[in-house]
Amino acid sequence: MSASGIVLSDEVLETFKKLNNDRLYSAIGLKLDDAMTKIIVDESLTMDHVDADAFEAAWGEYIDKLPDNEPRFIVADWAYIEKADNAPKEKTVHIFWCPEGCKIRLKTVSSTSMAVVHETLNISVHTRADDDDTISYEGICHIMPKNK
Repeated sequence: MSASGIVLSDEVLETFKKLNNDRLYSAIGLKLDDAMTKIIVDESLTMDHVDADAFEAAWGEYIDKLPDNEPRFIVADWAYIEKADNAPKEKTVHIFWCPEGCKIRLKTVSSTSMAVVHETLNISVHTRADDDDTISYEGICHIMPKNK
């Protein structure tokens, strides 16, 4: 539970297991429920885990659909090419999408709740994105270990 009292729904935990263990999904989009008491699944995505180029294209399609006035918590098995050795890599990442167009209360509650996602799901790579550059494929690749 976060400082705001927000918790992850059971559906989030089940869906994360399907992403992390069963590899049925490559990303899950999460959001606050209407009562702002828990984080729920908004969307589950299947993208190519192996091919970084295909993953990048699918990511571009997904972020084009993100709302510009609501935050999202995105957990993804990120496919990328590591700059250090030019090798394909995959790492689970938590991206907190919080665009400037969010209402202040929603932005505040979501911001204080983002830690519950990466702490409960044990995700070590996490970032905050608030514009097209930081949510882009390249923007997320930049935060990956050995790509900074």
